[in-house]
Amino acid sequence: MDIMRFELNHLKYFYHTVIENSVTGAADKLCVQQPVVSKMIKILEEDLGQELFLTIGRKKVLTDLGQKVFRHCENIFQESRNIENLCFNEESVAPRMIRIGGAEHLLSFLVKSRKNNFLKLCGDTSLVLNASSFGEMIRDLENEHLDAGLCLYMPYVSDKIAILEEVEVRHHLVVHKNFKSAENVLNSFIGSREIDYKKTKSFPALRHHKEKYPDAKIEHSSNSLELHKELIRKGFGVSILPNFLIEKELINGSFVDLYPQKEFVWNLKVLINKDVKVRSFLKMIFDKN
Repeated sequence: MDIMRFELNHLKYFYHTVIENSVTGAADKLCVQQPVVSKMIKILEEDLGQELFLTIGRKKVLTDLGQKVFRHCENIFQESRNIENLCFNEESVAPRMIRIGGAEHLLSFLVKSRKNNFLKLCGDTSLVLNASSFGEMIRDLENEHLDAGLCLYMPYVSDKIAILEEVEVRHHLVVHKNFKSAENVLNSFIGSREIDYKKTKSFPALRHHKEKYPDAKIEHSSNSLELHKELIRKGFGVSILPNFLIEKELINGSFVDLYPQKEFVWNLKVLINKDVKVRSFLKMIFDKN
């Protein structure tokens, strides 16, 4: 038999598809797009040489092999959690407080996507969320006023700061449906002070947009992506926004994805001070499993 290509990641996507009872549920749980989950499962099936799911009506059910693989996955991921708990217990007892900083919409996303992890692990530990700009967050991390920080776009970072985790987040370059043919709106790009920071040499979404609209440029700037949404609604221009922030608008059609075939992906980064004493605890909170 050839050497198999699949890795633990492939098993993870299969495992969560079964747990969540759908590819969509697994994608939401793991903060990725549905095609990523489907691709990982396909690679696993190709390597095993058999299907793991059968389609009956609108439902997917496990094959005999799928049931066996799932039982092994349960053991694998339980042992993984046991190892993490060993690392945590060796490091220290649970901290009394975890302080996490970042833009308000990212903190909201954290609570929504990691709530179960935090409730499971934290016990008596309290969670303090500090909404701030990127620069303020970096200063607070350097001064150890925060234990972790969240950001999507990172134009600069101190050598005291390390990246603990990264999660892929799809973005969409959007305009309000009422202005999708208005050239003056399409030429107006809404940036952020992090995106058009003076050390940033280029921004791929704007560069791609300029291929169709060569006169497009940054006309407005804000670090609040919620404000970006409001500016789009009012017809001030177009903006690149994360999927989790505009999912409802894309579904109801009020926002139009100008390049639906183009995948803009940035990683949500979890930043920590290199000297942080609660690294393992934070790692478990942000664990994608």
